Amino acid sequence: MTKQVSQGTCNICNGTFSKSMMTKHLASCKKGRTIFETSAGKQQFKKAKTFHLVIEGRNLPEYWMHIEASADAELADLDGFLRDTWLECCGHLSSFTIEGKTYMSDPDEEMGDEGMEVVLDDVLRPKMKFFHEYDFGTTTEIVLRVVAERESEI
Repeated sequence: MTKQVSQGTCNICNGTFSKSMMTKHLASCKKGRTIFETSAGKQQFKKAKTFHLVIEGRNLPEYWMHIEASADAELADLDGFLRDTWLECCGHLSSFTIEGKTYMSDPDEEMGDEGMEVVLDDVLRPKMKFFHEYDFGTTTEIVLRVVAERESEI
C-alpha cells in the first residue's frame, strides 16, 4: 500500500510542499515580508524574535500546519489562533501543557490553575514539544513543536 503524503500551501509564496519540505522551505521563504515606512520615508524591515511552530493533530499527523508566532505573543493569542483556525464551535475550555505545567483558558485560582496570559518567550524554546486540548468532553488534542527560534524580518 502506498503511503499518502499530505501537502500544504505556503501562505507567503503560494508554493505547495509536503509537511517535511515545508519546514525547510519556510526557513528561506522571504517573499511575504512586510515593509513599513520610517518617519524619514525610507522603507525598512522590522526585526522581531519569532518561533516557527509545527502544529498537528495528536495521533492524526496528516492534519498539520506551520506557523510563525511572535515571541512576545501570549499563550492566549496562540489559543485564539487555534480556535479561529481549527477548533472553535461553542466557546469550550482549553489548555496548554508545557513541560508538565498546565495553562487554562478559564483558570480556577482556588485550584491553583495558571492562566494563558504567559508570554511565549517565557515558556518556549527550540526542539520542545507541547500540547493543546480543546473541549474537555469530546477533546480535540493537538501537538505543537518548536522547530526554530529566529530573528525574522516582519
